[in-house]
Amino acid sequence: MDEDFDPQENELLDAIQFSMSEWEFQNDYENCKTRYLNRQGPEQAFLKMLEEEAETKEMKEMEENETEIEFEGYVYWIKCETLKLIKIGFSKNPTQRLTQLNMGPTELTLLKAIPADRELERYWHKVLKDSRVNGEWFLPSGEVMDSIGKDE
Repeated sequence: MDEDFDPQENELLDAIQFSMSEWEFQNDYENCKTRYLNRQGPEQAFLKMLEEEAETKEMKEMEENETEIEFEGYVYWIKCETLKLIKIGFSKNPTQRLTQLNMGPTELTLLKAIPADRELERYWHKVLKDSRVNGEWFLPSGEVMDSIGKDE
């Protein structure tokens, strides 16, 4: 380290060293020194550096998540002819889910399945709450039938 550092700079460097690995400390040392020498107080320089580090990590996580998974599974609409109801659910494999549900005396038909995440299922459940009978089962109202024609 430079010998012309004053004691206040050592406080800043101690705080940085406490919160970062040695590799990160070495990479950010010059940035912190520059901020300090530009008359930013050590606290402000340290806080700014932590903000930038958090933003960088958040951006990396967002980029990783975008490329990792496009969707989790499918939102599906299944019609129960016997009860005259529509089930709006989520599954990674809607045809397998249909088989699981088709165990009783009722006849079920898969009307639609679209690649999505659970947020879309929650969206449709919220929008169609007035037609809800129980859980994921809805009356075949105009809104419910219209939802089958939409891919959002």
